[in-house]
Amino acid sequence: MVADGLGAQALKAQFGDRFQDQWQIADRHVLVQQQPQHGQQHVDRNLVGDQLVDQAADAVVIATPEYNKAPPGVLKNALDWVSRVPGAVWRDRPVAIVSAAAGRAGGERAQYALRLWLMPFRARVLPGPEVLVADAANAFAEDGRLVSERYDRALGELMADLRRMSLPPEG
Repeated sequence: MVADGLGAQALKAQFGDRFQDQWQIADRHVLVQQQPQHGQQHVDRNLVGDQLVDQAADAVVIATPEYNKAPPGVLKNALDWVSRVPGAVWRDRPVAIVSAAAGRAGGERAQYALRLWLMPFRARVLPGPEVLVADAANAFAEDGRLVSERYDRALGELMADLRRMSLPPEG
């Protein structure tokens, strides 16, 4: 899962062949009405993505911008919809978080908030390395790749950890 505008090419370059699909919140409509009503179970599959509903993804990468010291509300809304999917679809699923922001902290508070939002899902959120891309307007090349070797190295390490966590246990 990749939030809009945060270097999907950089993630693909680091994660390799197993990065098969991206799902961008910006491509989805967001419903603010409360569901289910009258005991009916309703999940907007267009909003939460078939891969997450059907539990097909081995791992999840959430790349988020930071707006006013938090992730965008549309991301929280999408997570609220995922929470309505029967079967605890994110339980024990490896999740990596990366962020970018115009400021010098690179989305540090957005990552902190997102980690709190993910706690009820009981996902295996990687503790680090934290990939906090500061000055996002200048951090990406035209092809979407990260310009800074330091950010690229941190992202590579995070994706290597995510790959290891998403592989079935040996033995």
